[in-house]
Amino acid sequence: MKQANREPDVTAYNIFINYFCKYGHLDQAIDVLEMMVSDKCFPDIVTYNTLLNAISKRGMVEEALGIFHAIRENGCQVVCITYNTLIDALAKKGEVISAMALFDEMIGDGINPDNVTYGSLVMGFCKKNMAKEALELLNQMLALGFEIKATTFSMMIQALCRECKAETAAKILRVMVSKNINHRTAFYLSIVTRVAKSGQVKEAQMLYQELVKCQVLKANSQFTLSG
Repeated sequence: MKQANREPDVTAYNIFINYFCKYGHLDQAIDVLEMMVSDKCFPDIVTYNTLLNAISKRGMVEEALGIFHAIRENGCQVVCITYNTLIDALAKKGEVISAMALFDEMIGDGINPDNVTYGSLVMGFCKKNMAKEALELLNQMLALGFEIKATTFSMMIQALCRECKAETAAKILRVMVSKNINHRTAFYLSIVTRVAKSGQVKEAQMLYQELVKCQVLKANSQFTLSG
C-alpha cells in the first residue's frame, strides 16, 4: 500500500477496506484497519460504517455493537446509516428491545429515523409476533408520509392474521392497495395464500373479500383457499 515513500491516507485505506468487505474477506478488511491504526491514520465514519455493514450482514451483532462503541470512543459523528445498520441487525436477530433502545438513542442524538429505520423495526416486531408494537410503528410511518415497502405491508398483514386480527389486517391491506404499493395481482394473492397456509383460513377469506372490494380481484376469480 505504501508507494513512493507516501503514506496512504484515510481515503486509500477506506478503498481497500471496502473492497475486502464487498467480496466477503472480512479478516483482510480488519487487517487493513489494524494497519491503518498502527500507521496513525485514524478511521473515519466511512471506515466504521463499511465494517459495521459487513459484520452485521454476517449476523455478528455483538461485534457490530463493539464497532459502534469504538465509533463513540473515537469521537466520530454517528450518522443515520450507522444506526440503521445496527437496528436492522438487531431486529433480524429478534432483539427488538435492544433495537428500540438504539432507536431512542438515535432520536436523542438528534438524528431523525427514516423509512429504513422504521421498516426494520416493523419487520423485527412482526417476526416476534408483536403485532401491536409493529402496527404502532407502521402507523407512524403512514403519518410521517414515509414510503413503505410491499414486503413491510405483507409482514404486517400476516402478523395481524396470526393474532386473529383479520379486520385490522383488512384495513392495512386496503391502505396498501390505495397507495398502489404493488400493481401485481399475484403479489396480493401470495399474501392471502401464505395466511391460509399458516392455518388462518378465516382471516385469509376476509383478505380475499377485501381484494374483491378494492377491485384488485374479480368476484369470480378462480382461487381456492385451504389451510
